[in-house]
Amino acid sequence: MAVDTQLLPEDIVTATLNRVGKDVRLVDDQRLAKIFDDASKDPEGAFREFRIYPRYEFSRLLSETLQVLDLAGSIRRENAAQRYFGPSEHTLGEYGKSKYDQLEAPDKAAVDRVATQIKQVFASSNEPR
Repeated sequence: MAVDTQLLPEDIVTATLNRVGKDVRLVDDQRLAKIFDDASKDPEGAFREFRIYPRYEFSRLLSETLQVLDLAGSIRRENAAQRYFGPSEHTLGEYGKSKYDQLEAPDKAAVDRVATQIKQVFASSNEPR
């Protein structure tokens, strides 16, 4: 008998960050929210809950999820303002891979698309470290 397990937002973001990898410096800003919002347009997809509030271009769920992952040690913040961040070794390692591996094929494809978009947007960013 198949067990229907609900994916938590933390699982989706962890799997995505695992696929992004360690060489991309991420910024918790409207660009990141927009990538997740674009992915949320698929009503059956894993990202469907990550919609942004249109007036402010802000995703409460993404922001709260990043806070949880920060507290859990799954991301590492670079500065006091906590704007710059990247996945921790925990997320890049077996834990993050296990979160990705537990996804169904369509959700894996969505995570891979989002991870690719994140890499394209943030790898081309010339923000200083």
